This record gives sequence, structure tokens and C-alpha cells, in this order.
Amino acid sequence: MKYQINATVISTRLRALRLAKHLTQQEVAQKIHLGNGISRNSVSDWESNSEYAANRLPSLPQLIDLCNLYEVDLDYVLGATDLSSQDKQTMAQTLHLGEKQLNQLAAKPQTAVLIDHLVADPLLKDVVQGTKRLSQNQLIADVINTCLAPKFAKKIRGYFEDYYFNVLPLDLSEASFQAYLAEKITLKKMKQPTTFLKTNFLSDGQLFVRNQFDEFDQLPNCQQYEAIISSIAAIVYDYSVSAKVVILAKQQLTDKFGQILDHTINQLTAEYHDRIQAQLHKSE
Repeated sequence: MKYQINATVISTRLRALRLAKHLTQQEVAQKIHLGNGISRNSVSDWESNSEYAANRLPSLPQLIDLCNLYEVDLDYVLGATDLSSQDKQTMAQTLHLGEKQLNQLAAKPQTAVLIDHLVADPLLKDVVQGTKRLSQNQLIADVINTCLAPKFAKKIRGYFEDYYFNVLPLDLSEASFQAYLAEKITLKKMKQPTTFLKTNFLSDGQLFVRNQFDEFDQLPNCQQYEAIISSIAAIVYDYSVSAKVVILAKQQLTDKFGQILDHTINQLTAEYHDRIQAQLHKSE
């Protein structure tokens, strides 16, 4: 799945979600505790479909607050899915259905029992959490792609591969990866840190470094070097580690889906058996 910023989709869904909750823009501003001069006008800007909408979208923390308020998933607000509920999304993916179709099935007596069993299975929670972690992994991957130049990002991933297979599992950490990077990218190789930053970091990555380290451009070369190495580790480490477990995580999710279906089949079989036995006793 690739995430894209579609201001029209985001603003339209934010407005629809607010109206569905019967909230005014002022009430939304109050409920998510907006401060620092952000008010009802900010909520109005977020819901605007004007040509300037892309520059007036909520920040990630604000989006998370809005998702919690509206009780929907971030993927839905971003337009990555048409399913507002992660539980419904998991179910829909299992049955290869849309949310509307799933709701229609749930309303039918002959299928409602099956849906109820599947949704009630305690393993479904594990599947939902696992699905969210995999989605978050993709979001972190996007951070790398938006912070580092493609050629440099490829080189850093290569460094991480070497690091991962040459360090004991118990020693894996962002700090040890940073130390490993310092061995691979020395100050001598970097030469001019400011030039290195402009060449190998995209605008978002450069902004990240400067936000993390005040007055970066005024720091001496050695401190600029340390700031860059620290920033690379911060941007890359979490994703690179999690990427190693993605295949295993997907297999675990598949296994849990299988267990959920097995549980459901066994429960339904037992219920049908009891029902048949009850009918036989009535006929005697």
C-alpha cells in the first residue's frame, strides 16, 4: 500500500465524520484540546475543499486526536481504505468484501451468526494489532523515502544489513547502529557536513536535522557530523529492524486467521449438533 496526500479526500472525510458525530467545528476544537491559537477556524480550514486545502491539513498528532474522537482509523481518513473500522477492515479482508457488503451480511440471520463468531473470537484482536503494526511499518518506510535521497537511502539500507548480521541480537539498538554508522561514514569521508546534508537528505530530512539540533549551521564541523549521524540512525533504525520481522509477522497473522476460522467452524458445528439433538429429543 502506498500512502498519498489527497487533500480533497481528507477534508471531505473529516467533515463527514464530524457531521456523523453531530458536532460543531467549535466542539471539535474543544474536544481535542487544541491550543496555541488553533481554534474553530483551524477545523474549518481542515474541512475546506479550496485550492489551498493541501496547505491547511492537520498535523499528524492532530490527525490522531481526530481519529480517536471520531473512532475511525488513520488509513480511512488518509483515503488508503474505504473501511472506517479496523475490525471491519480485518473481517472484510478475510472475506474479500467491502464494508457495505459486510454490513449487509451481518444483517442477514443466516450469516449474522458466522460474523458474530468471527468478530467475537479473542484472536481477532491479535490480528487487528498485527495488521496495524504492519501498516505502521509502511508509514515508517515512507519516512525514510521522504527524508533521504534515493541513492543514499539504498546505501544506508546496505549498511543496516551489514550491521544486522554482524551484531549480536542482544546488542541491537539505535545507539549501537549509530556507532556502526560512525565507523562507516567518518568525518573525513563526509568532508563538509552541510554539503553532505544537502546532497544526501531531501528537504524533509534536512528539516528534521535542523529541528533536532538548534542552530545546526552555526555548529562546528564535528558537532554537525555527530548531528547528521544521529539523525540517520533515528530515521532508519526503527523501520529497518521492524522490516526484518515483517515476513514472520505476516505468517503469524495468516496462522491466526486460520485458527479463528477453525474455532468458528468448531463452534458452529457444536451448535448445529446440539440443535439437531434437541430436535430429535422433541420428536421422541
